[in-house]
Amino acid sequence: MVVMEDVSKNYTPLSDLTRLSAIGHVRRELAPGLGSLHEEGFVHGDVRDVNILVRRSDVDQSLQSVLLVDWDWAGKEGEAKYPHSMNPEVFQPSDAVVGGRITAKHDREMAERL
Repeated sequence: MVVMEDVSKNYTPLSDLTRLSAIGHVRRELAPGLGSLHEEGFVHGDVRDVNILVRRSDVDQSLQSVLLVDWDWAGKEGEAKYPHSMNPEVFQPSDAVVGGRITAKHDREMAERL
């Protein structure tokens, strides 16, 4: 189990933001972090709007940093696998299957679909 600090006061789930400009901002902010994760040989496996938190500026409410949460599927690329509890109604890349290996390509495809 992973326990993290409660950041709900300062962050909003991307799924709660409806402005299209938020998506572009999140993609720009998320790409370097995913790149670093993948360079180190790790994958996330569940890059979706409900797993991305967006911080707003206290001064002008502009969008600031993003956090990727829900790391329970994450692991080493080549070892991490999709769980049997994977929801078939949630978009996944076509080669992402129950029990299949999670790849960096899958993470990037999911980020592009935000």
